[in-house]
Amino acid sequence: MRKKRSFSTILTTVVGNLFKQPVNVTISTVSLRILYSFWWLFVTLMTLSYGAVFLSFLTVPLREKGVQTVMELCQAVKIGSYKALMPKGSSLLQFLIESEHVHLHELGESIKKNNWFYDTREK
Repeated sequence: MRKKRSFSTILTTVVGNLFKQPVNVTISTVSLRILYSFWWLFVTLMTLSYGAVFLSFLTVPLREKGVQTVMELCQAVKIGSYKALMPKGSSLLQFLIESEHVHLHELGESIKKNNWFYDTREK
């Protein structure tokens, strides 16, 4: 005598199985055993891969903190981790070099010394 199950009961069991809940189903035929074996293998691989991807997002930072201020840019240029590019012929370079602020002056000198210019007409 087979017990009939409703669609909602089967769906609840399948979704619960995705969350590693036990399946309380009586398997009477070989075809059902094969089906449940493949389903168990699929659920195991899905949960393991989800856990691995989730763990990788938690352990590896997505990106580094960028430069937020001109002072940070000056320090980053000084240690060599960033470049400060300027358009060729810009009057901003002269402003930086003649600035009373030491960090702006150093930034302008670094741009001039390393020839960090780009041509706005090039693509």
